[in-house]
Amino acid sequence: MIRALTALDRVIRGLALTAGGVLMVLAFYTVFAAMMRYLFNAPLEGVLDYSQMALVVVVFFAIAYCGRSGGHVAVDLFVNMLGQGLARRIEIVIKLLSSAVFAVLAWQSHRAALGAIEFLEATDTKNIPHAPFLWIIALGSLLYCLVLALEAAILVTSGSIPGIDAPRLSPKD
Repeated sequence: MIRALTALDRVIRGLALTAGGVLMVLAFYTVFAAMMRYLFNAPLEGVLDYSQMALVVVVFFAIAYCGRSGGHVAVDLFVNMLGQGLARRIEIVIKLLSSAVFAVLAWQSHRAALGAIEFLEATDTKNIPHAPFLWIIALGSLLYCLVLALEAAILVTSGSIPGIDAPRLSPKD
């Protein structure tokens, strides 16, 4: 299971780097669009369409990496008061329930993509098809579903999840 998680780490790390690149391009594009609008009175057409589709890529290419590296918000107010065994069992249940939620999200996104193809759904201004971005949602959700399920299985068998090589933000002592 640890081998599978390590292989999955490589995939999600690559997607997270892609998400970071898309976010950088989006930031520059947004600044450029604002400059064109306010300095030259020449607004760019389709800025909202491109921004919305780019954000889908950013969020769903990065979600599994964020969860795997511990980047999601976690409130452990009561968990610290529990015993280590009970806290571990609660973490397993939470990971399994979360995995199920992301599995449903992946499945429904795939179904929505098929419907978007059938009904030719696209953005308003630039007519960007919705289906590829719904499949990006499905892919990101499926990857995070797998991460959560593997982490839960590793917690059940060995008790500790190996970390991913990710920068940790911690306060300086």
